[in-house]
Amino acid sequence: SDSVDGTLGFFDGETYVNSYRVRKGIAENWEWGFEVPWVLHAPGSLDGLVDEFHEVFGLPDGERSLATRGRLDYFVSSDGVVYADFNNSQRGIGDARTFVGWSLIDTPERAFALRSEIKFATGKVDELTGSEGTDISVWGELQQSVLIAGQSVRFSLGGGFVRLGEGEFIPEDQETWAHFGHFGIQIPLHERVEFHAQLDAHSRILDTGNPLLADGGIMGTVGGRIGVTEKLWLDFAIIEDFDSESASDVVFQILLGARL
Repeated sequence: SDSVDGTLGFFDGETYVNSYRVRKGIAENWEWGFEVPWVLHAPGSLDGLVDEFHEVFGLPDGERSLATRGRLDYFVSSDGVVYADFNNSQRGIGDARTFVGWSLIDTPERAFALRSEIKFATGKVDELTGSEGTDISVWGELQQSVLIAGQSVRFSLGGGFVRLGEGEFIPEDQETWAHFGHFGIQIPLHERVEFHAQLDAHSRILDTGNPLLADGGIMGTVGGRIGVTEKLWLDFAIIEDFDSESASDVVFQILLGARL
C-alpha cells in the first residue's frame, strides 16, 4: 500500500493469467500470431509459499508478510477518482494481442528478427484486466550461439519501444512512449533439458509519483525447458522483481508449447 501526491494504490491478492498463443509462418522469413489472455484476481492461496520463498532466498517482500493471509483487496485512486476497488474475485478477458515478425538473419550460430505487436483494448480498467488503450510496439531480437567448454550456449538480447494509446487508467499521468529490453542465456543440460535465465527492464508507464503504479523496473527470471517429445515442450520459470515496487512480488510461470 502506498499513497503519494493524491494517488493511492493497494494490492493484496493473487492474479492468474491463462493465455492462448498461436504463431505461424506466412511467407519466407515472416511469421504472425495472436494471444488472448484470461485474467483472474483471487484471494491469496499461496501466501505462505511466497513468504517462504522470499525468506529462503533473502529477497525483499514489500512487507507482505505483515499482511493478513488469504485475502483479496485491490484499490487504486488518483485525485479523487477511483479506478479499481474490489475485494471479491474478478475475472475476464485481458488485452488481446496480434504480432508479426520478420527474420533478417537465420543461421545455426546467429539469428536476428524485427517484431511488431498491437495490443487491443479488450480488457477493463475497473477489473484490472486491461488499460482500455491500444498500444503499438516495435523491437528487435538477437540470438547468438557461443561454444563454451564444448557446449553451445545461446545468448539473447532484445530491445524496443511502445507507443502507448490513450487508456482509461489515470490517463492524465500516462506516458506517451515507453522502452523495454532484455538479456538472456540458455544453457543445455541434457538432450531435452535447458536452463534459462533472463533480465528484463522497462521504463515508466505512469508518471504519478507513486512507485506502486506502473513504475519502471528490472525483473529477473530463472527457469528452463523440458522437451517432452520432438514437437512438445514444457517451459517453467520464476520471475522476481529486482527494482520495482509496481511488479508482482513473485511470478510462477508454466507454458506448454506444441509445434504442429
